[in-house]
Amino acid sequence: MEEQSKKVLEFLKEVEEVSKKHGLSLGHEDYHGAFTVEEYSEYNTQWLQQAFDHTDYE
Repeated sequence: MEEQSKKVLEFLKEVEEVSKKHGLSLGHEDYHGAFTVEEYSEYNTQWLQQAFDHTDYE
């Protein structure tokens, strides 16, 4: 996996903080590629932290 930029790492950290604050997290619905909003889950938080950084993607 490629490294994430500082900007992406900071963004994901803020998403994690907001998730904990509201007791919700983003999940993934595999069949159609959509995100789901679910009760807070450490598993979902760890999954999101593995996002690919395409901010400099051509």
